[in-house]
Amino acid sequence: MKSYLLVCCAVLLVSLNVQAGSKEEVKYYGQSTETLGLDIIKNETRYTYRDINTTCTRQVPHTSEVCGYETYYRQGACHWESGDEVCSTEGGGRECHWEAGRTQCRTNGSGREVCRDLPGHQICENKPGRRVCHTTPGRQVCPQESYQEWECHDETTYTTETYACVQTIAEPYIVKRKVNASVDLSFKSLDVSEPKFLVAVELEESGNVKITAKNTSSKAALMFAKSNIDIDDAGDEDITVKATIETRVVDKATFLAPVTKGIKSVRLSSKEISFVVGKIRNKKMITVSLMIKKKGFIGIGRSKVIDKTLKATDFEITEVDGKSKLTLKADKFSKAPKAGKKYNVEISVKMDASHKELITPVSGDLKASFSEKLKAK
Repeated sequence: MKSYLLVCCAVLLVSLNVQAGSKEEVKYYGQSTETLGLDIIKNETRYTYRDINTTCTRQVPHTSEVCGYETYYRQGACHWESGDEVCSTEGGGRECHWEAGRTQCRTNGSGREVCRDLPGHQICENKPGRRVCHTTPGRQVCPQESYQEWECHDETTYTTETYACVQTIAEPYIVKRKVNASVDLSFKSLDVSEPKFLVAVELEESGNVKITAKNTSSKAALMFAKSNIDIDDAGDEDITVKATIETRVVDKATFLAPVTKGIKSVRLSSKEISFVVGKIRNKKMITVSLMIKKKGFIGIGRSKVIDKTLKATDFEITEVDGKSKLTLKADKFSKAPKAGKKYNVEISVKMDASHKELITPVSGDLKASFSEKLKAK
């Protein structure tokens, strides 16, 4: 009885170890590498095939002669149709013109002449259209007339009949296969002196290796991870996985600077627009929405220079005093701005926190905005 209990306990411990081996946690405190061994049991569905006797159906054709009247058409007798008078209304509608401003003067009760400037305005009036008529020419009309003929043709119908047959059916069964993974982790801290992270690495049945991280330090930091996974799944043997994961840690405030430091030093000219944001560390995570337009006076002189959402890589990016200066040349504009004219400029810089390599989630609206009227240089 005692030996039976020992065997049961041993089997239970093996089962628990297999389950626990699919996920491990690593405390990162500044070391450069870690190596992990993970495993998991994969349930794989396979099929066996066998033949069974059954009943099948098929469609049997039958041909028979069908007769009846068929309708055809031919040209009938022709006749002359005289022309008609066709009338329509042309022109008319609402017509507008601009009346320039003028100076209006009058003499007040004390005998002094008082003048004021009246602004220009638009005057519109409705003008009736005119009725225009013309006569269409006469024409020869030859209508089609129908006639019938008795015809016979073969028609095919189908009946369903059953017969004995053999069918092949698939029967599923489960095969348990072990997935073994060797994971090499490398760490690099770019600008955090004492990083502290709890890193979890999990092996999935597919062979994919998933990594997550949680910052346990009082100093806000972010972790990125880039994975390279090689899965050897040949035949019925165990599945072997080799994974290399490179991580890098950055200071959170420094990395989010493009959207937390605001948009400064906005300059607009006939050749380009430029502005300064916090230093950009990852161009792929940055998009810029840019709208430059001139309203004009009651619709006159309205002009739109650009209204697009662009990638950071569309800009020329240079470093200025530890910040990033973004410059967009006028060849990206729909219309070049005119020097000396004022334009409404709206800029929105966004950072995409859903980047696949960022494994420490960032919440909130990562966005910086600018809106002002600027004179083009």
